[in-house]
Amino acid sequence: MGSSLPSLEVNMCVHDLVTAQAIATPDAIAIVAGDQYLSYGELNARANQLAHLLRSHGVGPDVPVGLCMERSIDLGIAALAILKAGGAYVPLDPSYPQIAWRRSWKILALSCSSLSLW
Repeated sequence: MGSSLPSLEVNMCVHDLVTAQAIATPDAIAIVAGDQYLSYGELNARANQLAHLLRSHGVGPDVPVGLCMERSIDLGIAALAILKAGGAYVPLDPSYPQIAWRRSWKILALSCSSLSLW
């Protein structure tokens, strides 16, 4: 079975796979959320822009970033950007009740998160 992707290393990171896909098929649909969609080229470009901003705010290797968003195209962009910046995203459920949020923030503080995306 043929593939339009270039030969890929088995140990490639997710953000590197998305970049490779964006180069190989930039117009292919990468994310669908309701009636919205985003191509691999657009996803890669928008994630690169946000990753650059995140790096300027100190995100890099071993830096956790809180990510609290409803499922959406923006969530995909943000998660990919955090990975591209070298950080690790800490998913936070926006539907948690207030008491659970207090616990989540304590856990997030203990993980030394330097930034959160809402």
